[in-house]
Amino acid sequence: MITQLSIKGFKTLKDFSVSLTRVSVLVGPNNCGKSNVLRALSFLGAAVREGLPTAILKAGGDSEVFSRTGDQHLEIGLEARFGKTSLKYLIGTATPTRAHGIEDLTTEGEYQVRSSLGSDGSADLAIAGDDRSRVSGLVPGSILRLFSQRLGCPEPIRRLHEFLGGVALADFSMDRLRDKSRPAPGVQLQANGENLAAVLDRLHGDALATHKKIEREVSSVAPSITGIVTPTVDTHGNKVVGIVESDQTFKADSMSDGILLFIALSTVSQANGGRALVCLEEPDRGIHPRRIREILEQVNRVAAAGSQFILTTHSPVLLNEFRDYPESVLILDRPDEWTRVQQLSSLPDVQTQLRGVSLGELWYSGVLGGVPPK
Repeated sequence: MITQLSIKGFKTLKDFSVSLTRVSVLVGPNNCGKSNVLRALSFLGAAVREGLPTAILKAGGDSEVFSRTGDQHLEIGLEARFGKTSLKYLIGTATPTRAHGIEDLTTEGEYQVRSSLGSDGSADLAIAGDDRSRVSGLVPGSILRLFSQRLGCPEPIRRLHEFLGGVALADFSMDRLRDKSRPAPGVQLQANGENLAAVLDRLHGDALATHKKIEREVSSVAPSITGIVTPTVDTHGNKVVGIVESDQTFKADSMSDGILLFIALSTVSQANGGRALVCLEEPDRGIHPRRIREILEQVNRVAAAGSQFILTTHSPVLLNEFRDYPESVLILDRPDEWTRVQQLSSLPDVQTQLRGVSLGELWYSGVLGGVPPK
């Protein structure tokens, strides 16, 4: 999982650095930069899959990516750990000394790898003890991708590529999750939840074991559900999400928002191999407060199986569930043009302040910061 993240030059994230846990939650007022953190990770995923220049173009070009600092330089760096191996990864745009851009990959522990994109656009792709392999014509994003494709690539590097390349940005709309969709080869779940039925139908046909995992995860929350199905609803072959309870099938329009969200959460993780980095916008939106704990329990179950979640929220109810995990709470603010962040565990006297009051109430009061000005 990713343990440390730094972002420089992306939208309002001029110089942003934070520690991450298996499940981290971002709180703060509107327009403080919470969504930009998730977008930066989604952008990183695109850069790893397709190369940094293509990712910038697909994001809308320089004006939609870079901070308004004048130098138009972007860097995203991280530290991660998989098994006994620690990894550091950095990707960025060109500098006076790195004309082809920046990409550095370093590992410590079980495997020893050091690779950097040279000023001429070339890099050595070699594991300690292997024959040197020099590759030219590279752009930022190429090193990690080529390493992952290399025969005998260390599993932690393959995992990092899988983790970053499969970043899932989810801002689910209940209407979109309920929508009908038509199955097709390679159909993907969209950030707003569109195509959920089509993806589940594809998994049932192409990856039945994955479909079964989703069913088990949902049944662990709602034991009365014995199956997830995708009934056809029109002559064009469009399908919707359905559940089986007591041998009866209930379609999406008869399902609660909570159950539908459980299904979507499991799908977005398992569709990426059960080892996904999931950036989830306001999972509590439109959900009854009594369901919020169940939603978070579902997130924790999926995370325990190998995924990692970064959530945003405005809900004191959801925040209460992190009272005993202050290292997972990141408080964002934007006192000027740029986003600032504090980790709850780093604030002085936070445990004293929490005596006799819930974390949600303490945050809501404004004592911790990260709330709209009065």
